[in-house]
Amino acid sequence: MLTVTDRDVVVVGESDGEAASSSSILDASTLRPADQAVVRHVLALPDDGVEAAVGLAALDEYEAIPVDVVADRFAIPEGLAPVVLARVQLVDALHLSQERSRMASLASRHSGVAVGWQIVQRPR
Repeated sequence: MLTVTDRDVVVVGESDGEAASSSSILDASTLRPADQAVVRHVLALPDDGVEAAVGLAALDEYEAIPVDVVADRFAIPEGLAPVVLARVQLVDALHLSQERSRMASLASRHSGVAVGWQIVQRPR
């Protein structure tokens, strides 16, 4: 069973472009839609907003995971802390778009920004 903390995964799709459509990124990805994936949303938040944002995301079964899993793939604005929220799910463009919007809203409510996302799966 796949978990958000598994390290034996590979990035199959990602974006740091707010305007990039989920469907275009997924079309160009190596995602296997029938297999479970971990979706990781990378947020940049002020330190005093991290705990509340993580708590709200947990209501939708997201877990905060170590930032090093995304290495230096995403630029974090100065003065903000990186937060990676992840959950296991089947991925399609509609649900990914909804989750991206939800994460952008969550970050904004806590004076931060959503800086990107990635999808990982176990290699075949």
